[in-house]
Amino acid sequence: MRSFFYVLCAGIFCFISCTQDKLEINNYLVCPVFSYEDDSGKAEFRICAFVQTAGEIGYLKLIQLSSENLGLVWTISDFQYIYSSQGKWAGSSALRIPRNSSLPHGKFLLTIVDSTTDIVEKSIYLNYPKKILMENYKTFLTLEDYQKVLQQYIVFYDVDGMLLHCEPKSAEKSISLYAENISNAVLMRTLWISNDKTYAVLSPPLNLDKKAKSAKKKS
Repeated sequence: MRSFFYVLCAGIFCFISCTQDKLEINNYLVCPVFSYEDDSGKAEFRICAFVQTAGEIGYLKLIQLSSENLGLVWTISDFQYIYSSQGKWAGSSALRIPRNSSLPHGKFLLTIVDSTTDIVEKSIYLNYPKKILMENYKTFLTLEDYQKVLQQYIVFYDVDGMLLHCEPKSAEKSISLYAENISNAVLMRTLWISNDKTYAVLSPPLNLDKKAKSAKKKS
């Protein structure tokens, strides 16, 4: 996956104006993601971890997530950045567990460190329906218990698999309209997030180029 770095401006104006507020976690999202690659296969399990800080997020040096019950530690220093109505977030959506390890759950410690080595820690708990791993995507779509507690979003990726944009799914928008309005979008997926933000489900990827061309031919 391609890495993105945000470069700070050099020069005297930078030294005058670039000031850092005290490190603080304003918002965070840490949840398991059940990711499907096709309609009939089983979901892959991974964890996403994103934070929004009180000050300029460009000063963030690393994010660390550790599972106390399994002794697993994930360190994120090459951030993915997401923009939302709440501001800029940094983190990763691809934290994987080692093979033959149990699925992490229970108490976790979220740690962030900035460029001045200030450290902020937050204890969180993960609890999620592990039985999703036993279902394929077609079956998942028929499970009413999940549909009642999940919100739908649309996420877009570029050719390198980098997350570009996320927005609530709208029945009023067509696939071709999505493809035209999101610059450089090549793949689209439906993202289901539980109302209590404890887990998420990703649909199989849809090739926007092919789908958009097909939709235009029919219109």
